[in-house]
Amino acid sequence: MISDVTDETTGEVHQNQVTAYDYETLESYRAHHISGAARADVFGFYPVGKVKAICFNAKSSDYSVDSTAAIPSFSVAVGSRKDYEAFYDYAAQGNNITNCRYSTDMATFDSSFDHSRLVATTLGYDAGWKVYATTASGESTQCPTFKLDGGFVGFVAPAGEVHYTMKYQTPYLKEGAIMASVAVLGLAAYTIGRFLYSVHKEKKTPEA
Repeated sequence: MISDVTDETTGEVHQNQVTAYDYETLESYRAHHISGAARADVFGFYPVGKVKAICFNAKSSDYSVDSTAAIPSFSVAVGSRKDYEAFYDYAAQGNNITNCRYSTDMATFDSSFDHSRLVATTLGYDAGWKVYATTASGESTQCPTFKLDGGFVGFVAPAGEVHYTMKYQTPYLKEGAIMASVAVLGLAAYTIGRFLYSVHKEKKTPEA
């Protein structure tokens, strides 16, 4: 994105500055389209100054792969930076989650809402994600999760000081383990039964 930027210290205007640049997100978007992924990608740019132009550069190979369009159509939505900053200020006043810690299969964070609110995470929705909320009194409950617009995990956060643990567990893993255990025990019982039966049969068979 090309913008004219005003130096807040000197008041000097620097024209035609690159104020937002991205490669990895767009490349990922292209790769998803090539692989046939049925999903919509939404990503944002937050340039400083008034945007004069949006430049999109691509190699000829990016436009087609084996006669398949490699770069789908784009749509651009423009929002006021004042609206964005107003939302940021709103979030900074305790209207967001805090103390976020994230690892491969788990995330922890806190909230302090004056009433229950819908929280949207940046994690792609999967039924394996579970959210557990622990209040200041030590009471722990599981929060139902939802697939929000855009395909992200969302949940309803209760009011008050709350600590959350968000864990991922492969769906039906527990049920599968139980079924596997039952199957193993059944096989073991069958094997032992056959062995005891054969021993009992040998004892009853008269010698010639």
